[in-house]
Amino acid sequence: MCELFSITSKNNMIINDFLVYFYNHCNQHPHGWGFARFYDDKREIFKGPEKATESKQLKAILSNQILAKNAFAHIRLATTGITNLSNCHPFTKSDDNGRQWTLMHNGTIFKCDLLDKYVDMQIGQTDSERILYYIIDEINRIEDQNQRILSEEELFNLINNIIINLSESNKLNIMIYDGNLMYIHINKEDSLYSLKYDDCLIFSTRPVSNDKWTPVNINTVYAVKDGKIVYQGCRHEYEYVLTEDNLDLIYQRLSQQQKQNIIDEYGSYDNMKKEIFKNKNDSKLY
Repeated sequence: MCELFSITSKNNMIINDFLVYFYNHCNQHPHGWGFARFYDDKREIFKGPEKATESKQLKAILSNQILAKNAFAHIRLATTGITNLSNCHPFTKSDDNGRQWTLMHNGTIFKCDLLDKYVDMQIGQTDSERILYYIIDEINRIEDQNQRILSEEELFNLINNIIINLSESNKLNIMIYDGNLMYIHINKEDSLYSLKYDDCLIFSTRPVSNDKWTPVNINTVYAVKDGKIVYQGCRHEYEYVLTEDNLDLIYQRLSQQQKQNIIDEYGSYDNMKKEIFKNKNDSKLY
């Protein structure tokens, strides 16, 4: 579906090699790329709707040394929303107290009435962007109700609860950064790995080096800062397991070109579905 990469470190690191490795996965995720770097209370975000290795902008970015303490990278396989710039991750939005939130997502929201009202507000068409709108609204609502800014721990607890609620019946592999904490969560087995250095922690959907990467525990929200886990939520019960109904819904949302690609590769959608559930293969659709 999509792939995610992030880094959080106490000190600046050169991350070009990791990024080049990551973006070279784009043959299976050709519908856009994104890169965000965070430093000194600022953020730089670059995105494009083309395949990462075909982007002149991304090539220019990677041709220079990239130093970062906190960064996101994303490559997209579109299942909701057309292939254009407004649907590329990461998405950004500020809350009423000036925090700048950045979110990227690998997954699908199959059903969540809480997000429906944002369809007419969002810039693009993705369910991922609607997640960010909902998070911001909840933060603003709670802080307005309390008439004060939430503490770091209170904010983590709020994000933790939101993610747990959204995880039921949905695939929610997600990374969020608020300028202070980086939130990490997956609810699909073997869909995110981590690599730990002394003062650095790297996450990626698939390993992006020959080092020994560790699978990230599912159904648990982590908050990381300066290369260390600073908060960890309790494990919840909403593991995502692909069903035929979910796969059918994903297929219905695909463009005609994507459907034709499935026919070209498998002969028919039914053949692909039989292959997936017969061999329990990991489908690039989800």
